[in-house]
Amino acid sequence: MGACTARRETNDGNAMAKGQFGAGAAILAAGLFVGSGLAPSAAAGETRAYFGDLHVHTQISVDSWIYQNPVDQAQAIAFARGETVETVAGPQRLLRPLDFVAVTDHSESFAIQGWCVLHAEETKDIDQCKAFRAKDWEIFLAILDGDRDMSQCQVGPEACRAYAREVWERQKGIVEAANEPGVFTTFHAYEYSRQLPGPGHYHRNVIFRDAHTTPEALGSDILSDPLLLWKWLDKACTGECRVLAIPHNTNNSWGLGFALHSGDGTAYTDDDLRLRARLEPLAEIFQIKGASECAVGLGTSDEECAFEQKYAKTCASETDVRCAAPLSFVREGLKLGLETQAARGVNPFKLGFVGSTDTHSTVAGQTDEDAYIGSIGIRDSTPERRIVVSPLPKGADASRTMIVGGSQIWRNPGGLAGIWAPENTRAALFDAMARRETFATSGPRLLVRFFAGYDLPPDMAGDAEAAVATGYGHGVPMGGDLTPPAEGKVPSFYVWAKRDPHSAPLQKIEIVKGWLDASGEAQERVFDVVCSDGLAPDEAYRCPANGATVDIADCSVSADKGADELGTVWRDPEFDAAARAFYYVRVLENPSCRWSTWDAIRLKREPSRMVEPTYQERAWSSPIWYTPG
Repeated sequence: MGACTARRETNDGNAMAKGQFGAGAAILAAGLFVGSGLAPSAAAGETRAYFGDLHVHTQISVDSWIYQNPVDQAQAIAFARGETVETVAGPQRLLRPLDFVAVTDHSESFAIQGWCVLHAEETKDIDQCKAFRAKDWEIFLAILDGDRDMSQCQVGPEACRAYAREVWERQKGIVEAANEPGVFTTFHAYEYSRQLPGPGHYHRNVIFRDAHTTPEALGSDILSDPLLLWKWLDKACTGECRVLAIPHNTNNSWGLGFALHSGDGTAYTDDDLRLRARLEPLAEIFQIKGASECAVGLGTSDEECAFEQKYAKTCASETDVRCAAPLSFVREGLKLGLETQAARGVNPFKLGFVGSTDTHSTVAGQTDEDAYIGSIGIRDSTPERRIVVSPLPKGADASRTMIVGGSQIWRNPGGLAGIWAPENTRAALFDAMARRETFATSGPRLLVRFFAGYDLPPDMAGDAEAAVATGYGHGVPMGGDLTPPAEGKVPSFYVWAKRDPHSAPLQKIEIVKGWLDASGEAQERVFDVVCSDGLAPDEAYRCPANGATVDIADCSVSADKGADELGTVWRDPEFDAAARAFYYVRVLENPSCRWSTWDAIRLKREPSRMVEPTYQERAWSSPIWYTPG
């Protein structure tokens, strides 16, 4: 075990900077911009942490439209920048503006929006368009029941694609006008939304590096499997066009999220897997529908995996698909990636991590638990609708769907994407995503650093700024690859985290390791590597409890427990130079109130028994991989 630090300090200046200037300025005010010699794949200069949301829906998305969301794409970007916007829950404004945003409306919605809304006058007498403009709930019920025709343009494929292109070009104009290099970044993006029975999700957010995009934004109405999406992007995104796709909400994928076959069971070829590896360097590990890291009982006994889980690990019946499955979770995908690389020479799941919201109320980055206004428009826009079982919408038939009406308490405000990049521009942020120098949070603006190398000094944790320069100069950052060591050398791992002053103090930092054993089977272990409050991991690498508490009567937390900053240099005591492995960092805060408890306080009710009243916010670094020679 290397040197360990746990330091408390005042946050008044940092809080002031965040409130006035946004996350990027806050980090500058806190003195956390650090100079370093970057890895060869990055531009020379400083890397800075930028926070954003890569998963935002506006009224262009059919579901958001039916939820009576009044916010358009231009307003969505304005909200992300810190401007006040009128939402379904009233006027809203971010406490701390974002540094970047991607509006990712369902591309399957573009054609009907163009047909029925942009061309409302010429379609004023068409019954389907009249129902669509009226935001008829029957349209959404039909989607849930698997009948997507009601949400699709129905005037022929060529005409519909022309309408969709018109909406895509209109969106591109809005996004381009709002981009301000060095100050605020907007990405051209959309969501590919392959639906599964249940309903399940097989979705991707498609993000472009700059204004050179594909001529269309094709979705699952045309490309029925992600493999077709990858092939189409590979063919259509040529020349100066660069693109990546981010699988999201994989916990809802019925085990297809990280499978080696398509939805119909067709096995992916090695070339298919290489294409996926090239186009999908990231995965969304947290959002409003829960965590996709791991689930207890599905390949792991890690108790921290029992965090914001949407589905039980067992299905209700043999024919029911609506349950958690191992390959719906990123950690199992990472482990399968090691096995696949050993067997087939390609790792299709070499994935960095991001978080985002998936908000359908268009409040990008509004992830504070005490400020949650819901995420699905009118359906959860008040505390009563979020935590109290509500009546079904007018015209809804309870026998047709299990999720219409009722409490929305299983949702959460969503997460954020953190990117370490030399500047706040499209090119710098996209390139950092492509090399996986990213991290995810469950909502707070935690800062996380992670480096690995064979010559990292054991005392480098004593100076966070100097440590970063050493990490880049003598190791690899999160998202990178460790080369085989010289004989007898063991890698060291530098981990560091700094709290969000608007959230709870830090409790501990963990390193999650996955590796292949001698038989070629994937294994995993979680190591607590640094503890708060002067505590130390025991012989089993577990931190003792630090005694932090929460008063659920008013959500006050322990003022004398936890740390503002934690860091250490750790060496893997079980390192095997012959074994493929990955390592990633998980940072846990002290417990704090869940949004549902804040709502219960507002309503003067007892907290719901459907969920825990408190939970531990967290952050995840992208992994670092080790491959033997």
